[in-house]
Amino acid sequence: MSPTTALRDLRSRHEQIEAVYAEAIERHRTLVKNLSDDSEGDDAADAGTKAAASEEDEAELRLIVSRRTQLAHAMERLDAGTYGICESCGEAIPAERLELFPAATTCVACKLRSERRR
Repeated sequence: MSPTTALRDLRSRHEQIEAVYAEAIERHRTLVKNLSDDSEGDDAADAGTKAAASEEDEAELRLIVSRRTQLAHAMERLDAGTYGICESCGEAIPAERLELFPAATTCVACKLRSERRR
């Protein structure tokens, strides 16, 4: 993948995640407002349902923020000339991996080693 193609792809994905993030923030604010406005007369089941909905929404928001951060880091690496180079071993990250996961910062071997250590 050429740097120009990678940059275009990363920018496109970053714009998409920014739009998804803005929607998720607005949805979360609305959910929190609705849950707090509509709590009079709640029993334990209502409170549990509301807590589950809020937790699910917050988990989705954390995932979006993580993807957003990863893409921003990838764009920084592209600007710095280090995109496509493994942060662990310094070897090239295979183009196939970058096509599937453009925010990848490690080669497959280093990623597997990292996961085994956890």
